Amino acid sequence: MNGIYPFKAMNTSFAIFGADDRLCWEIEVWIRTVEQTLSRFLADSDVTKYNEGKSTVDELSPIFREVWTEARRGFEDSGGLFNPYLGHRLIGEGYGVSFDELGQPSRAGQFAAGDPSIPSRSPHQPMVDFGGIAKGWSAQKAKEKFFPPVHPGACINAGGDLLLWGRDPDGEPWSVGIAHPQEPERDMAFLVLKGTVAVATSNTIKRSWQKADGTSAHHIIDPRTGRSLTSDWIQVTIVAPQLATAEIYAKTLLILGPDEGPRWMKAHQPELAYIAVDRQHKVMYSDNLGAYCLEYEVYQD
Repeated sequence: MNGIYPFKAMNTSFAIFGADDRLCWEIEVWIRTVEQTLSRFLADSDVTKYNEGKSTVDELSPIFREVWTEARRGFEDSGGLFNPYLGHRLIGEGYGVSFDELGQPSRAGQFAAGDPSIPSRSPHQPMVDFGGIAKGWSAQKAKEKFFPPVHPGACINAGGDLLLWGRDPDGEPWSVGIAHPQEPERDMAFLVLKGTVAVATSNTIKRSWQKADGTSAHHIIDPRTGRSLTSDWIQVTIVAPQLATAEIYAKTLLILGPDEGPRWMKAHQPELAYIAVDRQHKVMYSDNLGAYCLEYEVYQD
């Protein structure tokens, strides 16, 4: 049966559309294996072993090494704006436990910079947090590992970030709505997609919390300040051929904001399309969105 196959992993919700249950189960096992390998919150993960100085990159699993390489490429290509080496900064902002645990009074605000329970690393031994790139990479690899080239089409929803190809179970082109960050019950854009397309969204609202000192924080760290990002954009969606790529540049463009972002994208990643919304709910989108869509609509307030 090719229905909807939902499951929880990586502290978010996954769903697979357009595949039989056996194939979906194999993908779920794969995603959970990646989570066990790359989670910053699991004591026996490769990321924890690296962050605690117990293992070097070369001593860890092929999964870790491949994502490390992908993340390093994103770091270099973005000029350091996508930065997977800011685990210590996330902890300093209060993100020392999984997001599911941040709401628990006994854990929220427990971690702060200088806490002796936090492993210290030298500047040459960064504390990694792969975050969204691990999610996107795992979905991309699932397509490559488990779906035959002749498969008519499927969709992997990785916590709201999407990898789609072929056609939906009804034989129609895949269509997606991009939810408004402050009013998720309504869409700010609607896309009818063509070919193999990845859609990833990054915003400063979804994973946010109150710090111990009463100030607010979220999971997007501006590497230029080492603090939670302050940007005139509150959400960016990237449309790209690969989901890990979309994850990298959704975060990069969100950090750059409306003054620098569009110009930077045209100069460095002109093939990627984007949709962004600012604090006044104004929606901006790139003029190449049609390269990925049979048709699309973008809605302004």
